[in-house]
Amino acid sequence: MRDDLYVAPPVSDLIGALAGGAPASPADLAAVVLEELDRYRATLRTGSETPWKRFWNTDKDGAATTPQIENEDRDRLLELLRFRLDRYGIVASLPEARRGENTRADVLLLSHAGMNLPIEEASLQ
Repeated sequence: MRDDLYVAPPVSDLIGALAGGAPASPADLAAVVLEELDRYRATLRTGSETPWKRFWNTDKDGAATTPQIENEDRDRLLELLRFRLDRYGIVASLPEARRGENTRADVLLLSHAGMNLPIEEASLQ
């Protein structure tokens, strides 16, 4: 069924995607998001401002004690990724998005190309 429904993107879209522009397909959109998440993850422990601590509750001395709740961490991650994803034409990142047939996604990313990518929290771990 996937092969029957597949429509190849125009060559100009592929050229743009290869040049670092907007994703040319839903698979490209997923690849871009995963790449940017991996880039951010690589800086969590190495950044001089200890970025990993933004996702933790701290005690009076600033020591990490417990992880923050999922929704707070998700919102913080979306805020940090928004400028990274903007250059790819990913125009919106919606937390707790409601979708068709009474379903929801922890995060829904929307692109200029009319594609969307639902993400569940478990897939981010």
